[in-house]
Amino acid sequence: MGYVLLHMDMISTVYRFLAFLAYPGLNAVIGLMVTTVFMFFFARAQSWYEWKVADMYSVTLSLVLTFGSLGAILNGSNPVWQVSAWVAIWAFATFLIVSRVRKNFRFYSWYKGESSIAQEGLASLIFILNVGMYYMVVSLIDNLNWKIGIVPVELIIGFLIFVASIYLINKRVGRRDHSLWGKLSNIIRRK
Repeated sequence: MGYVLLHMDMISTVYRFLAFLAYPGLNAVIGLMVTTVFMFFFARAQSWYEWKVADMYSVTLSLVLTFGSLGAILNGSNPVWQVSAWVAIWAFATFLIVSRVRKNFRFYSWYKGESSIAQEGLASLIFILNVGMYYMVVSLIDNLNWKIGIVPVELIIGFLIFVASIYLINKRVGRRDHSLWGKLSNIIRRK
């Protein structure tokens, strides 16, 4: 809104005045990161359980991304149609998976393990896992400028997000793990 008020000479019609989301536009990634940080601090200030809020936020965010990606396909805002199609498919599949996990995570015996109840947070970690997969696939089909050698930066970021989410899921599983992975996790936690 500040942009519209400071650049009234560029806003020639009522439509352009009301379409402040399209002119000059928003950066979706920055907006999602700021919203996520705000949700975390707001939940903490309200003494809510952060993982439960993160699970609900993940379901809501995946639904918003589904409708947003369909809108992007309909208005043709991305010149690379394969990326728009991939975003729409990814967002819808993520919504289906995350909402299903949010609904049924208490009944997953592999997640509950030896605990009496399953911990909150699986849906948000699955959402983060899907974000990592999204970045890995987009790095392969989109024409990206940032590369380290021949490897797109998005591929590296997606891989790191993917691995981090798998590690956090394994860390939140309610079982005592006596495998090599469990021993390594215990060593890392002690430091």
